[in-house]
Amino acid sequence: MMMVPISGVIPLNDKLYEHWLYVPMVGFWLVVFGLLRWLGKDKWKRLSLLGVMVVLVWVGLTMRQERIWKDGLSLYTYNLQFGDDVRLLNNLGYEYVKREEYEKAKELFEKAVEVSNQSVWTVLNLAQVYELQGKQEQAEYYYDLAENKLGDQK
Repeated sequence: MMMVPISGVIPLNDKLYEHWLYVPMVGFWLVVFGLLRWLGKDKWKRLSLLGVMVVLVWVGLTMRQERIWKDGLSLYTYNLQFGDDVRLLNNLGYEYVKREEYEKAKELFEKAVEVSNQSVWTVLNLAQVYELQGKQEQAEYYYDLAENKLGDQK
């Protein structure tokens, strides 16, 4: 029931927000306190072993997340393995532009345009990549395409 906000039934502007997971954590903590009650007052060895195991798991998961979140390139690459999203493709392409890897950026922007032809920003980014590569004709084509899309949205 607590996953209703991200179920897709009610359209929202993003896929997942961290704060939506706080309420479902109530069930998790009820289980933890139930285990503590089951262990009883005189069973501190079980409790401490359980605590150490939980902390070790959390440390391992935190270290894994830190590797994923270390920079935009690793974050967007990791998240794209779960499906093509225009925003992620666009952001990863921008990361490659910052690194001056224009061919990789161009591939990602083109893929983003294929996934959703409605994104004006992706078309503009593609035009900028062509311009940075010195390909003025292709850049002008995509600038005109972006301008037409902006005109269609008005």
